[in-house]
Amino acid sequence: MKIAICEDDAVYAKFLTQKIKTWAELHGCKSLLVHSYRDGESLLDQWQHGQTYDLLLLDIGLRFMDGYHLAEKIRELDQRILIVFITGSVERAMDGYRLDALRYLLKPVADENLRECLDYAYQTVQNQKERSVVFRVDGAHVGFDPRDILYLSSQEHYVVLHLLEGECRVMDRMRLDDALKMLPQEDFIRIHRLLVLNLRHITSFTSTQVTLANNEQLPIGKKYSEQVFRAFVARYLDHEWIDPGLRG
Repeated sequence: MKIAICEDDAVYAKFLTQKIKTWAELHGCKSLLVHSYRDGESLLDQWQHGQTYDLLLLDIGLRFMDGYHLAEKIRELDQRILIVFITGSVERAMDGYRLDALRYLLKPVADENLRECLDYAYQTVQNQKERSVVFRVDGAHVGFDPRDILYLSSQEHYVVLHLLEGECRVMDRMRLDDALKMLPQEDFIRIHRLLVLNLRHITSFTSTQVTLANNEQLPIGKKYSEQVFRAFVARYLDHEWIDPGLRG
């Protein structure tokens, strides 16, 4: 697992690095790679030159470019990265929902909380590698990472995949319901008679439409409005990293 730490306190970054290496030894994680960055600009520069990670531990209170701003930039380059915010306060916890944060860890980070976070992240990364879904496209079987799918639309007797890179792939004759059954149920939801949406890519929504990370807007069918709301709340407001006081 490849992990990046972005923390401007060199001593604390070294502390986290050692804790992560200890965790890896206990779990037999031999493929661990940990890189530490003192500022967001350095990390972003490396990312823009092709460096990628599975997990990012990100201090919110960075100088020059704060953690949320950096996370937004990273998300533009990589929709798959798992982001864990490290902070001394949960006052801005709600700002992280649109960035699909995995966790918030409060400083000083407790050993138990860090271990639990790393366990969950490691299992998530392993599951992601195993979760490719295969659809029949133009007569051939093609594998897709579900995280790369923005949404699916039904057009006559075909289902169209709308992908992060903007490409649309027409699948051979298939019903939208059948396609939905093949996808991770915790991520994909029917929002319209003709649309299935990946919840990972929602940035905002109203009772009648959702806005995606690429600023595309999709309609919500009237009969699906409450279902979409409940799914959104379950995904972003019931997570353990949200301060209970923010859940209402």
